[in-house]
Amino acid sequence: MDSQGPLNSTAAAMLGLLAQIGPLNGNSLSRCADVLIGDYWTLTRSQVYRELQTLEELEYIEAGP
Repeated sequence: MDSQGPLNSTAAAMLGLLAQIGPLNGNSLSRCADVLIGDYWTLTRSQVYRELQTLEELEYIEAGP
């Protein structure tokens, strides 16, 4: 994917966290992001859930039960 691809930097960062950590729900992902990158980048829970929906629509991830 090039820099003009469909993912914004927030979605790409979340995808990277999911790839590194494994499957998480939105709340857990938000907490992990806060611990791992919170000193440099703040993700709100609303951003996390919005981007999770985008990642699912683009078929980068699949929602669990």
